[in-house]
Amino acid sequence: MRYQGKISGWKDQRGFGFITPDGGGERVFVHISAFDQGQPRPGDGALVSYELARDDKKGYRAQNVVFVSTTPARAAGRSSRKMRAFVILLLLAVFGIAGWQHFSAPPPPAENSSFLANTPETRTRPDSDQQLARAFENRRNNLQIEGQGTVSRILPDDLDGSRHQRFIVKLESGQSLLVAHNIDLAPRIDALRVGDPIAFYGEYEWSAKGGVIHWTHHDPAGRHADGWLRHGGKTYR
Repeated sequence: MRYQGKISGWKDQRGFGFITPDGGGERVFVHISAFDQGQPRPGDGALVSYELARDDKKGYRAQNVVFVSTTPARAAGRSSRKMRAFVILLLLAVFGIAGWQHFSAPPPPAENSSFLANTPETRTRPDSDQQLARAFENRRNNLQIEGQGTVSRILPDDLDGSRHQRFIVKLESGQSLLVAHNIDLAPRIDALRVGDPIAFYGEYEWSAKGGVIHWTHHDPAGRHADGWLRHGGKTYR
């Protein structure tokens, strides 16, 4: 059975909030994973339709949440975006084959960064700092990215709703990121210290202080890519 209500008390950096049912009644907990990944970011006052599921911690929680006013347009938009993506991939494949025939020499190896040299945390994309800088400049959200940095500050765990281990990572470019690692779904990094190198793979969300990396773990609902943190030669996912 589906219900209807409005989102309230939404905490975007933490990825959860509540739904106030139409007609009154007790608010229902809702997590970002209950929304389809293609939908816009939730916000207070948004009208949504949802189902209820039992939750051992909170009694009930919302699942299969959709925005009431945007559902029809979104379905058409997704089909259009899929067609455009297919055409673009087809063109890239054609030009890629042609380019390979003329430029078969392998590209030079990427210059090794001196940052985090000789540590297991170096196996990350060399252009991630530039991507994150562009994401911050353009206020991007829902950007899946792999990167690396140095722990510059360890914050208290966030125990409101799902528990998150929080710390600040400073990139080689100077940009800072808040990492919010869900320790209800993944192991906590107990040995984490300021100055430690750390690599990450997760979802970037814009914030005025540089951005937030979350979903650094598996998604039980399968709606997000499985992320991870790598520290001290061990991967936490």
